[in-house]
Formats: sequence, structure tokens, C-alpha cells
Amino acid sequence: FVPVSQKKLTLSVAASIPTSGKKEIGEKARGEVVIFNKLDTIQNANKGMIFSDKSGHKFELNSNLQIPGSTYNLDSGIITLGQAKTTLIAIDIGPESNLNAGQELSSSNLNFLIKINSSFSGGTKEQVAVVSSEDRSRLLETTRQELSIKAKNQIQAESAPGLTIFDSTAFFDNQKTDYNREIGEVTDSLTLNLSS
Repeated sequence: FVPVSQKKLTLSVAASIPTSGKKEIGEKARGEVVIFNKLDTIQNANKGMIFSDKSGHKFELNSNLQIPGSTYNLDSGIITLGQAKTTLIAIDIGPESNLNAGQELSSSNLNFLIKINSSFSGGTKEQVAVVSSEDRSRLLETTRQELSIKAKNQIQAESAPGLTIFDSTAFFDNQKTDYNREIGEVTDSLTLNLSS
């Protein structure tokens, strides 16, 4: 007959690790364009209409717009294209969409000529560290190991000399995990408070 005793402990451990997830963040470029209408009737450009430059960078119209029709003076032989100014916003973040004034854009409406009136600016992009699901899993595993070591050390410190502790009989119930950041959140480190 071997005497056995059960010991219940309330423990907590906190640990931190650097985050390993990566994410691109930034701003979209925006700028003013003039849309010229080659037809002699009013043309509509609807919100969401896409325009692009020769490199394939895409820009979106953020409001509905009516472009007046062109006018003709047959006596002088002058055609004045109908025109309207508006702001376009890049579809993607990044400095690649910061375009210079004077460049031309194209659209699905072949009756439009589009010229950048004021330079597109404000487009930025940078890569930042974020919390990944792997970070949370790795930190939980590390913190559980630390909690197990802390429990074993505390039991040994509070027990009579010569007492044998069987690691296979130790278990943790009611573990409470409290992460300081969520998955995808921008941060350089992740901290976990684990208690049982």
C-alpha cells in the first residue's frame, strides 16, 4: 500500500513573444481628373466606374457625374468638348498610384477622354507585424509548459522530503487564457496570461 495525496493549486503565468504575422497597410491615392465627353449629348459616369492608367493601376469614381455634351461651332470649325471635374480614388493602397498631373487614364466608355488635372497623392504602403494564429498557438504551448513547471516546483516546495511526484498524474482544469491582442491586430508582441 502506497499513500497518495492530491494537491490543488491556483496558479497563473504570463509570457510574451514577438509576433510573426505580416500585413500590408497604407492609404489609397486620390486626385482630381477632368473627364471630357466626345459626344454632343450628356453622358453619365456612375459611381464605382473604373479608370486605369497605362500600367494597369485602377481608380474608382466615388460619386455619380454628368458630363455635358460637346458643342460645335461650324462657322469657325471649333469643337469644344464637354467636360467635368471629379475626384478618383485608387482601388489599391500604395505609392504606385501616386500619378503626375497631365497623364491620361482610360475607361470602358470610349467616348470619354480622361486627364489627370492635379497629381494623385497620398498613396502609401508598409508592411507591419501582426498577431497570427500560429503566434497564439505557440505562445499557449510555451505558457502551458511554464505553468506545468511552476506547479511542479510549488508542489515540491510545499511537500515533505522524499515525496515522489508523478508528472503523468498532473492535470490542469478550468484554464483561462487572456491574450492582450486579437489575430490580425497590428503589434510587435503578444502577451498571454494563463491561469488554472
